[in-house]
Amino acid sequence: MTGVFSKRGGGAVVLTNRSRSIVLVLSVVLLVAGCQGTPGLISRIEPPELVSPPDGAVLDCPPQGQQEPGFVFAWTQVRGASHYVLEVYRAADGFLVASKKVDPGEGGVVTLFCGLEYLWRVAAVADYPTSAAWSVVWRFSITAPPAGATRSLQVPARPR
Repeated sequence: MTGVFSKRGGGAVVLTNRSRSIVLVLSVVLLVAGCQGTPGLISRIEPPELVSPPDGAVLDCPPQGQQEPGFVFAWTQVRGASHYVLEVYRAADGFLVASKKVDPGEGGVVTLFCGLEYLWRVAAVADYPTSAAWSVVWRFSITAPPAGATRSLQVPARPR
């Protein structure tokens, strides 16, 4: 491809060809090139590590009248994360039962039912550059309530 390079204001260089112009914004090119291997800059966010409930856990459904389930969704905080996304799925069919945005240092609540098995994972999300990294998937179950009862739980969620 042949063309003529010319400089424009705002740090842009334009390569002009007969039929089209290609604009390269040098500041973006330099930013991307500068992030690679530069101490203190995050070029890729790491996934959080899951803490609780542990993989394979069997959790007791609390007695009637008690809303606190005795466990929380917890994971490690990740440097550079602007927020987290907690996802909980029914293990039997993979149906997404909860997707919750959780800010660092904050918490959230997820409603689950007793007597089911679940899968869960968390993503650390960075706003700039926009990226996300998902944790591994862990499985847990909540024991069934007494016969004939249906129980839902309000389960807290927060990074540690």
